Amino acid sequence: METETKRCLFCDQMVPVKEKGTDDWFISCNCSPGGSYGLQQASYDSYNALGYSIKRQLFPLVSAYIREKTDCDEQVRLTFNDFARFEQLSTSPMSVEEKGIKLLQYLFRHSSKPDEPVVIHQLSLSFNLTYSINLQELVYIIEKLKGEEYLERIGSTFWLTEKGWKEAASYSGSRRLKPCLLLIAGDSVPLLDWSEGLIAKLGECGYLPHMVELSDSTGLNEQTMHLIVESKLVIVDASGQGTAACFAAGYAIGLEVPVLWAVHAGETGPMKTPYRPIPSKKFQSLVWDNEAHLMTLLQKQLVT
Repeated sequence: METETKRCLFCDQMVPVKEKGTDDWFISCNCSPGGSYGLQQASYDSYNALGYSIKRQLFPLVSAYIREKTDCDEQVRLTFNDFARFEQLSTSPMSVEEKGIKLLQYLFRHSSKPDEPVVIHQLSLSFNLTYSINLQELVYIIEKLKGEEYLERIGSTFWLTEKGWKEAASYSGSRRLKPCLLLIAGDSVPLLDWSEGLIAKLGECGYLPHMVELSDSTGLNEQTMHLIVESKLVIVDASGQGTAACFAAGYAIGLEVPVLWAVHAGETGPMKTPYRPIPSKKFQSLVWDNEAHLMTLLQKQLVT
């Protein structure tokens, strides 16, 4: 697998390219800052051979499509067969209001609450955030949203107002949820039912939980260790847990993954579930009385 430099057709940037099979993967261009997208090698020349007027109208929309999808953690691999789809997109342009929603969605994906600052790097090259063909339209959309009190801006720093947050939340299907591992006891009946309200609360807080039963008899298996590596947060329901839970928490902390140790108030005394078994800034205990209380603690801990 070789690395070279090549011009991205859709944003006109020279960037590193990795060859994978019959595809070139363009790395961290303005179409996918911090990410990458794939383009079939045979399709590069086909797109490049299009007329100037078609490129001028079409390529900014392709760039916007790539940026939106990769920002939502979706893999993008293009061929020239996608041309018809992009051509249809160019003949059915979005309204200014729809383009404004795209910007609100972007800010929503990159924040956890209203008034949280989001820096848009290289703003002058980021008009693909709103499927715009030039910077002038992006600036107009920003000022329009600002005038409608959906957002505030200082330079390249933006934040959604309470009004803007609620508007963006109504289109929250595009929000990127962070992977979260929820470990419950497999050797006893948990004191909590995580299947409905608590899982929904984690989603509201920006996390997508994966539930795994942990047992001292089987220990921490390779699959669970892999899930910890891939997670942005580990939550341990400490009810009925033993040494396997402590080992999982320690493993996560060693990887710099934050751990929340949820323990019922009735299980924190001597000879019961440890209140704080691991001394680390990455470890926080949540001592709860009932499900509603734990929801409040999760909200406070995760949305601050």
